[in-house]
Amino acid sequence: MIRFVLRRLLILAGLVGVANAFGFVLAAYLSQTAQRDALTAGLPYEGPPVALQPIFQSYGDYLAAGLGQGEWGTLASTQQPITSFMADAWWKSVLLLGVAMGLAALVGIVVGLSSVDLEWARAKPGALYLTLAGFSMPGFFVGIVLIAGMLRLSALRGEPGTMLPIMGFGNVEHLILPVIALALRPAAEIARVTSELVAEELPKPYIKTARAKGLPWRLVLLRHAFGNVSSATITTLGNSLRYLISSLLIIEVMFQWPGIGQALAFVFTTRTLGQWAYQPEIGAALMTAMAAIFLIATLIADALAQAADPRLQTQAA
Repeated sequence: MIRFVLRRLLILAGLVGVANAFGFVLAAYLSQTAQRDALTAGLPYEGPPVALQPIFQSYGDYLAAGLGQGEWGTLASTQQPITSFMADAWWKSVLLLGVAMGLAALVGIVVGLSSVDLEWARAKPGALYLTLAGFSMPGFFVGIVLIAGMLRLSALRGEPGTMLPIMGFGNVEHLILPVIALALRPAAEIARVTSELVAEELPKPYIKTARAKGLPWRLVLLRHAFGNVSSATITTLGNSLRYLISSLLIIEVMFQWPGIGQALAFVFTTRTLGQWAYQPEIGAALMTAMAAIFLIATLIADALAQAADPRLQTQAA
């Protein structure tokens, strides 16, 4: 396990470095292109100025004068250190991901175990159709439905505002809609995998032996059947976490959640909003943060799966 973690950490460090370079180069290219277009058309350029020099030379200067001395730079508009901005956006994204993942795991496992037909040792057809329907709905579609539903309900009530906030950050209520939008599909996938795998375990001799000893079904399901498929469920949790991270950008933009995903979208899609869009230093920092979140989540999921299933440890050795 130690060798596995160390090997993955080395890979993680390399990929985070690639993400840092990609974020800087892309933001610098977009900024230089926008400046050239503005000069050509005689229009004002409202984004942060970037020297019109070879981009890779700029990145070398950034590494030598910035990261080489432990400095990530400052925001062009406010002169706020990028590290403090990143720390604020980072914990908000991690909070959203953590709550969504916890809800998806809890709901998925509970629904999956409840969906097993004990008499026929199979997943209940109705539950299977329901989970497949949930899995087929991407987060942005669920988000649109939730926002439209809140607005429609507000119109029917004839009252200003919505029952639940549809954008922003501030209290627990702001979490509800984006968490549901993020968690629905992973919860459905976890429920489907759990119910199918547990149903496959029920006809096996060790389950029949446990029942013959007089153990209640609830204990047999949790301790024996689910215990034997827990590694596969953990692997599904890891895949679900990857999906959550890939959906984070669009969900944060949709619900105006001020995290890493929203900031990343603003950096590479507009030159005025926030006035730090297209700034190479913040582009590099945000891409590094997103890559770190994704890779650390992948490392944790793989390590948990190996800890739950000794056979995976043998394969990785």
